[in-house]
Amino acid sequence: SALYEKALRDEVELHFPSDGQVINSKISATEKFQFSISLGLAKYYSDAISDNVKRAQEQMLRSGIWPGKAPYGYQNIDKEDDSKWIVIEPTEAQVVEKMYEWYSTKAYSMNLIRDELKKVFNISFSKGRVDHILKNPFYCGTMIYNEQEYPHYYDRVITPELFDKVQEIKIGYNKKKGYKL
Repeated sequence: SALYEKALRDEVELHFPSDGQVINSKISATEKFQFSISLGLAKYYSDAISDNVKRAQEQMLRSGIWPGKAPYGYQNIDKEDDSKWIVIEPTEAQVVEKMYEWYSTKAYSMNLIRDELKKVFNISFSKGRVDHILKNPFYCGTMIYNEQEYPHYYDRVITPELFDKVQEIKIGYNKKKGYKL
């Protein structure tokens, strides 16, 4: 590492109180070797922890459980047995449902949906946020994590049919206007 190189040139001195090691230009070949083993072990432990976290997340996803913060329209809760769960947040879910319903009529652009959200719910969403909500299949029972799809077991805000209809309209609208999705 860059710090290690600087220490060997006496530009800095590294102190490791846990094992009483000091790294500078005066360390012996044995101390350099011990330090490189310590670094290697630290990297291994860090990688192993990362692997365990990834495995745990993968297991959760395969079990239909979302490992992160719930999307807009839902909320994370702790159940009585201390396990985590995601439930519909009624007010937000109503907003999401309306957005999908409006868009599915083909009468609303993103900007018209934003205007309607302001009028009906007094909510200001960016165009990007509206787009993100209208593209998120979580609302109809599918989680996407690292570009992989997993079914989830939380309550649905909309039907898969409504979700698909909105995606078809979005694709058609983007083709017609010459924009990319």
